[in-house]
Amino acid sequence: MAEPRLRAPGDAAPTYDAFDGLFSVEIHHKGFFCGTDSNNTYMDFEVAWFDNCDSDTWSLLWIDDFLQQLGYDRDSVKLDVFWCQPGKTFVDGLKHLTCDADILAMIASTTEHKKLLLIVDHGETLESGLRDDILLNGVPELPKVITPRKESKEKDEYSCPEERSVPNKRRPRRLFGEGSSSGCADEELEEEDGVNAADSETDEDFYDSDYDIEDGDDD
Repeated sequence: MAEPRLRAPGDAAPTYDAFDGLFSVEIHHKGFFCGTDSNNTYMDFEVAWFDNCDSDTWSLLWIDDFLQQLGYDRDSVKLDVFWCQPGKTFVDGLKHLTCDADILAMIASTTEHKKLLLIVDHGETLESGLRDDILLNGVPELPKVITPRKESKEKDEYSCPEERSVPNKRRPRRLFGEGSSSGCADEELEEEDGVNAADSETDEDFYDSDYDIEDGDDD
C-alpha cells in the first residue's frame, strides 16, 4: 500500500472508496490566528495537501513527518497543530492534537469524511490572542450579591443608634393646688412603660376586689 505523499501543485485530488480507509489531509500553515470567539480566523496562510493517508497507520508521527516535509522542525520551533472537526467552525470545532485519543477521533471521522483539515499555529498565536482579549477588554463585571439577613425579634436592640429606644425621662407637670400664691404647684410625673401599665391594671383589679371596705361594715 502506498504511503501518504505531498500533492504537487496542479495534481488532481485522488478518489477514494467509502470503506477503503483512505483519506486526504489539508494543512493550513505559515499563517496566524486573529480575533476571538465568533471573529476568530486564520489569516495569511498557505495550503498543502497530503493524499493516501491510511486510517490503519494514522498517528501523530505522520503529522510530524508532514511538517518536516513542509520545512518545519518541531524540535526547535514551537508549533501547535489543531484539527478542525468536520461540520464545525473555528469557534467550536478546533481540537488541539496532543495524544492518541485525538488521533482516534480523527480516524473515526474518516468513515464519513475523506478530507480532514489541520491548522498549524506558529508561536501560540491562538492562546496569545485570547490573553490579549482579556487584557484589552477585561473580564465582565460580576453582579452585586445581596446577602439575606435573618430578622430578629430583638431587632431594636441591634439596630442603628438612631433607631434605639430612648429611655423615659421625667418631665415636670404643673397642677393647680391650694396654698400656692400662683394657684399652681409643681409635680414630676414619670411616663409609664408597658410593664408599669400592666402593674397599674393589676392594682385596679386589687382595688376593686372583695376586700374593699363597704358601708355598714363594723370591722
